[in-house]
Amino acid sequence: MKNELVDSDPGSQHPEFLRSQISRYNYESLDGPDKIRTLKLHATKERIECSLQQISFSEGGYEALSYVWGSSDQLFNAYILDEDGNELGYIPLTANLQTALCDLRDAEEVTTNVFWIDQICIKQDGEEKNHQVALMGDIYRNAARVITYLGPAVADENEEKCGIALLQLLQRHFSDNDALIYEAGDLQDEADFDKEKYVVQGWRWLLQVAYSQWARRLWIVQEQLLNQKLVMLHGSSLLSWDAVASIPLLFAVQLLPKQYLDRFWQEHLQSSCLQVLRIEDSVYALWHARQMMKKMGRAQVGRGLLQNMAMHQTLECWDPRDRIFALLAISSDISELGIVPDYCANTSRVFVEASVCMLLASPDLVPLEYACRWANELALPSVTPSWALGPAHPPIPYSTAFEVCTPHPRTSIRGGPPRFLLNFSILVLKGRFLDRISMSSSVMFCSQSSFLVVVDESYIQDDSQILMNWHAVLSHLGITVENAARLCRAIAGMPTWSPTQQEGHSIDETYAFYFWSYFRYFANGVREHGPQHGLDVSSTLEQCDSLIQELAAQLSGLIDLDSFHPGSPPSPEEQRAAIELGDHAVMHGRSFCATKDGRVCNAMHKPENGDLITAFEGSERLFILRPAGARYRLIGEVYVDGLMKGEAYEGVDPDEVDYDIELV
Repeated sequence: MKNELVDSDPGSQHPEFLRSQISRYNYESLDGPDKIRTLKLHATKERIECSLQQISFSEGGYEALSYVWGSSDQLFNAYILDEDGNELGYIPLTANLQTALCDLRDAEEVTTNVFWIDQICIKQDGEEKNHQVALMGDIYRNAARVITYLGPAVADENEEKCGIALLQLLQRHFSDNDALIYEAGDLQDEADFDKEKYVVQGWRWLLQVAYSQWARRLWIVQEQLLNQKLVMLHGSSLLSWDAVASIPLLFAVQLLPKQYLDRFWQEHLQSSCLQVLRIEDSVYALWHARQMMKKMGRAQVGRGLLQNMAMHQTLECWDPRDRIFALLAISSDISELGIVPDYCANTSRVFVEASVCMLLASPDLVPLEYACRWANELALPSVTPSWALGPAHPPIPYSTAFEVCTPHPRTSIRGGPPRFLLNFSILVLKGRFLDRISMSSSVMFCSQSSFLVVVDESYIQDDSQILMNWHAVLSHLGITVENAARLCRAIAGMPTWSPTQQEGHSIDETYAFYFWSYFRYFANGVREHGPQHGLDVSSTLEQCDSLIQELAAQLSGLIDLDSFHPGSPPSPEEQRAAIELGDHAVMHGRSFCATKDGRVCNAMHKPENGDLITAFEGSERLFILRPAGARYRLIGEVYVDGLMKGEAYEGVDPDEVDYDIELV
């Protein structure tokens, strides 16, 4: 049966009534730096009762609970008893933890009653929390087992049983493929939807469990990686961690029916589907790390803090400071960085200090790119330095290719780490200004419909915006083969990619043909679907068709002008070109720009006229800077066609042309 939050008379056991009869529990101070509290969960059904004891984390003997806090409202109570059963006080609980404790108490397969649970075992105010959070890596490593709570059982007992049976069946069937999925290193048609099978066979239950909040919670990462023994609790039933975690992977590689996942998105996750698209990657990272743990026989800490922050940037946490603190225990460079949890410091200070530590320890300027990517005026005050990291907050713009560009000949910093001025408020870097923005299109943030390929009004509006952005750039620079080729390369944002050169035609003509084909692909989509959804797209198509015809006339050797008109179906060659460029296109959170010297850019965020394109020693990227008095603010990274292979430094010594640039 599904547990109720309160198992007895709601009047006498109501939390507010009980709080009026007993005082809040007063925590005893911990006896030493290695001490933690564990709780002994009593079997009483009427309310949650437990006793607390102090141990050294190295003693072990407890199981750690990993769960989602949910709402911060603490409407329920755990009652703390002494060894003789006398009440010492209450500790307020969130609803999620109350439910978890009821299920944990009633789970027949859980044979211990000694647990470590952060909400109860850590005093949540004062200095103790900082120290205990810093110990959480050791706490999870030394636990006898980690139990991940997935939520209460569903109301329909038969659906619960069918779901568990389906999970166990899939685990038995696919477990032999674990080695192949592990070796893949990352994750990369459908039948008619059958609603009856979706429910009766347990698919809905399976998706609710596998894609529930546990898979979207940032704290889950270290909790799942620091202990080899790991199970999951759904209702009062224990489930295999590997079985549950494998479900998103099997859907990702399309070994399970995709139509069920699509229906689940539509029913439950439409409001956050952009984050859901990353769940498979995040779960795979956890699963892959645990597979490595099995091979090595111990937990592996291989990524640095910044890498971990990037890997799990879409996961959720209530406190933005936990984007750093929740990953310390699994980061390989934490001793070098010297970062410790400090919940007394505000969010801005935590991120600025972490940014300084990373920049001082890093041989390059990779942290700057993430500072641009995670820049969010709502998350941090405007006085925060533009070069500092901030909490990742959707929508997060895409980045162009890295580790393949050399705009500056020195991709690592020479002569020691960068300098800071005025109490670490100003970052001083070596570099130079290469060009200046002369026009910029609007920023393109793709809608949920575009990500899910649902052709609706939002989808068509996205396509129309893309077309008008590109039209604006070419109208500003001139509609020529050379400029279309530049725009094509900027769309791809990868200097190592190039299309197969058409025989008898220049490479610029080939690039221009790829752009023209891709442009026509979007225009034909708007032409076909706009009127179907009641949208007036005549003005957009009029401007696009003019560009299509003008560029087609310059590509007459590649296009059969006798049979061509702007709305005609694409040829097989056009289809291949559009698909290939589309596979490389980087547009989400980006704008397309032209420069004073006639270059084409693909920029993060939206530059303004007069913003400066800048190369820095120690970076494989170019950046947009905005003047702020005698100093500059960092706006975003930028891909500039014609500057990504070190062209600006050909024949010159960086020591002779670079100068100090101060960022605020």
